[in-house]
Amino acid sequence: MKNSILTLIGCLIFIGSFAQVKFKDGPDLGNNPDDHMNRIIQGDKGVFYSYRIRTKGKGTVFLIEKNDQATLDVKFSVIVPIPEEKTKVVDVLYLGGKVYVFFRTYDKEAQIMTLNYRTVSSDGKVSATDAEVLNRKTDHYEYIDFDLTSNQSRTKVAIKTTFKANKDDVYKTDFILFDAVAQKTEWTKTVNKYLKKSNPWFVYSFTSSETTGFLGFLLNDNNDIYYAYNDKAKKEDKKDLRYNAAVEILKEGSTNAISIPLDLNPEYLVYDVMFSMNKQNNIVIAGFFKDVVERKGRDLVDVGVFNYRINSTSGSVEGKSIKIFDEKILTALESNQKRARYMNYKVDYIIPNGDDFYLVGEQYTVTVQTRQSNPMSGVQNIIAIASGANPFYVGKNFIYEYMDVIVAKINSQGQFEWISNSPLRNQTVTSDNPHVFKQYIAVNSTKGIYLFYNEHRKNSERLAQPDFEPKDLKTQVYIHGSNFVYSKITFDGKVKHDIAFVNETYCFAPIQERNIQFLPPQEAEIFIEGSVDEIFVYTEDKANGRFVRINME
Repeated sequence: MKNSILTLIGCLIFIGSFAQVKFKDGPDLGNNPDDHMNRIIQGDKGVFYSYRIRTKGKGTVFLIEKNDQATLDVKFSVIVPIPEEKTKVVDVLYLGGKVYVFFRTYDKEAQIMTLNYRTVSSDGKVSATDAEVLNRKTDHYEYIDFDLTSNQSRTKVAIKTTFKANKDDVYKTDFILFDAVAQKTEWTKTVNKYLKKSNPWFVYSFTSSETTGFLGFLLNDNNDIYYAYNDKAKKEDKKDLRYNAAVEILKEGSTNAISIPLDLNPEYLVYDVMFSMNKQNNIVIAGFFKDVVERKGRDLVDVGVFNYRINSTSGSVEGKSIKIFDEKILTALESNQKRARYMNYKVDYIIPNGDDFYLVGEQYTVTVQTRQSNPMSGVQNIIAIASGANPFYVGKNFIYEYMDVIVAKINSQGQFEWISNSPLRNQTVTSDNPHVFKQYIAVNSTKGIYLFYNEHRKNSERLAQPDFEPKDLKTQVYIHGSNFVYSKITFDGKVKHDIAFVNETYCFAPIQERNIQFLPPQEAEIFIEGSVDEIFVYTEDKANGRFVRINME
């Protein structure tokens, strides 16, 4: 079947006074101004949970709150006692009827990294002591990382840890299956692969020798684990930066993984992927790719989307589809073949809709600025100069401009039926810590895909003009004074755009926690889904917050 590619150019409709969503504000929560929202977590029917962090002076407090969907107020707020020293929260998940706060603690003297947890019950009882999930020996905390994912029924969690004992050791990866209901480890399986997430500095440089390693994983209710990764192409030339993406299946009853090469062009680098399962129990994996190698005599960069359908039992590839963005799509994205080399792409959602799927991701650029000040004095200055360091150097700023949300429909045959985009122009800055923030919410409804985000007020005027061009849009830096908007993408790929409310007092703040110690995972959300065509989002005014019910019509 010939694919029909629809883009924003020619099919952006400004809804105007035709309201497509309804809002109902919840009560003012009256929270402590030092309590920073980190993420919102789906609970059982009728409730959800919030994870907050209170930082004031030298103290840090971790809080779990239970919220009622009917009234949008707080049922309880409890402190989870987590050691502050040498500790970092890894993830917060709702599993087996409880909220689990997983955290890692490093003992430098013993050279042991431990993954622990505390739980909060549905009635607000906090577990009396820390419980250990696992520990691994390593002589530096940077030689180990953890990633967690739960199954569909939220009863078990798969833990991936990639680590090595010391600098000269070789990385290996353990997958651990943890039963959250019984609170015990069921099994541990080892694969001799480098499945560590990319070096943070890699997010803005395609010349790094690091691979992206681990791309993502999924745990199903049969205790099978599916994971994707990049391997550096085995070439004699160490400067050859080509990679091979692959998926592996680690079945419940086996210790040997089934490997499935994706056979993408090795010049295409995959950043990350999203997994889902279709009604035929096949694995659907999709994401963005980008050409990272300059071709002789051709200063071009290919960008596109891909998806595979993989038999969840045998590992055979049932179908695949690849779509390279053509000039029409690049124009809609305010890009071109030359500028595309500076764009980055991140997949955020793969949303099932019957037998179809929607791949949703963001396009962004990142600029790195070096911060400098007066030179250090005395011994520090001498040491810096002797070591070859710049005595003026203070650190780096990472300036991100998020430019568009891209939605691609994957039909039941696994083909890309259309690709649309919704313009977004938001800027964020982080210091000494590159981090891609999700600047929008994407949710499925019975009427189409809805996107919610903040936008410069002048952009709404431009989008309504017949001579609209993407280059006319302004970038939003400050939330106050912007518009909270939504784009409805219909099932045939058309984009309808309108204003929800003006950010004057209570604002939608997509980044709730900027402290580099407590940055939430990139997949963390500050919204949850309610009943059909309903979501709940968090808004704040000078650190005071309230929840808002949004109904999509």
